Amino acid sequence: MSLSRSKLLQSVLIAMLPSMAFAGTASPLGVASEALYTTPSEGPIDTKETQRVRIPITLKTWQTVEALDAKSQATTSRIVSQPVPHVLRARMERANDFYLGDWRVKSVPMRWLRNSQQYQVRLEVYRRLGETGQIEESLGSITLTGRLDKQQDGLYILNGTARRVFRNKSGDPILDFAAGQQPVEKKSTAVSRLSTLEKNH
Repeated sequence: MSLSRSKLLQSVLIAMLPSMAFAGTASPLGVASEALYTTPSEGPIDTKETQRVRIPITLKTWQTVEALDAKSQATTSRIVSQPVPHVLRARMERANDFYLGDWRVKSVPMRWLRNSQQYQVRLEVYRRLGETGQIEESLGSITLTGRLDKQQDGLYILNGTARRVFRNKSGDPILDFAAGQQPVEKKSTAVSRLSTLEKNH
């Protein structure tokens, strides 16, 4: 290979490196670079200032209860709990762990588009077993996609909903997991004025 051809090949490889790095790199936590970029022209999201998002979730659980009937024979029944709400305050650019009693929820950011403020996060659910929760059982995950709305306190809230019922090996439900919230619809001024006129007449 001639010297000029070698230099030409080297120049081509150097020129290709930025695009190759953008397409294939991943963060230390395994989040694809797509999660931290919108388009190559916009570049990476500035993560010097910690940005957090509120993710409302609701947990409803089932438990198997054993009791003795009138004939002193053991019977089992399934009892469902009242829905218990929680609000996860997750860092938007990295994975987070939340310990909620007998459950651990891990939020993993998947995609963040700054232009449209679309945000996608995977919520992995684990059941904690043992006296101190030292044993964990992975139940699966749920993906929540929605739009970010910035609140007055500087935090975002994720508008969008997702729901999944996790079951045991026998097919019995053990956890009803609901995430996100419905976006609040804002009434336009024109509609408000029309309603006022209709009431006056």
